[in-house]
Amino acid sequence: MNRPLLLLDVDGVLNPYGTAQPPAGYTEHRLFPGEEPVRVNPTHGGWITEASAVLDIAWATSWNDEANRLLAPLLGIAPLPVITMPPAPFHPSDKIPVIAAYAQRRPAAWIDDLHTPQAHSWAAARSSPTLLITADPTIGLSRNSIDDVMTWARALCDARPAYLAERPAVANPPATHPALTHSGRRQRGHTWPSLMPGTGSAVHTQPSLGQAPASAIDTQPSLTPGTQAASTPAPGTAG
Repeated sequence: MNRPLLLLDVDGVLNPYGTAQPPAGYTEHRLFPGEEPVRVNPTHGGWITEASAVLDIAWATSWNDEANRLLAPLLGIAPLPVITMPPAPFHPSDKIPVIAAYAQRRPAAWIDDLHTPQAHSWAAARSSPTLLITADPTIGLSRNSIDDVMTWARALCDARPAYLAERPAVANPPATHPALTHSGRRQRGHTWPSLMPGTGSAVHTQPSLGQAPASAIDTQPSLTPGTQAASTPAPGTAG
């Protein structure tokens, strides 16, 4: 049995676009001529490396191979597997079929700044444990979210040691939306209407700074899909 997956978006998660100025800890980089700069926090590289000890991490972003070519060196991480997204621009729900095909029956956590109702339905219907964490695009990836994902993955591994039996943990496994603009930030992959939050999936929203984090184990106490938690996607945005 393979280890749990962590499917990681870029824009709105590793590149918070929702504010006029970069949040603390981020530096802007001109990676794409003629487009808005990309905001990068090098601390995220250490968090990704830490999470890779208990999860197999893959890019789930319309950056596609550009995430490894341009972003991974700035984060100081090794290249990650890429879940190839459709040609841009596309609706955020178009991520679901390719993510589903990649995850198959493996336990999967997915961090994105916009999980559509269809994403919630997919998570709730899966037979494998599934965790959706919706990032705030004004803040980006938080330490609470990484801690929640690792706690969730460790609980799965403790409950089913076979998850690790065939694949030892490694420090660096071979570990959005890139053509529209929202709030002056670069959005390279999606077209998206105003979307109402979905319900019925195993999902929690990343807390704002200073807010108590939601526990990943609380959202899925029995480590089975279909458990409940609140989700508040940023209206009309995706990352």
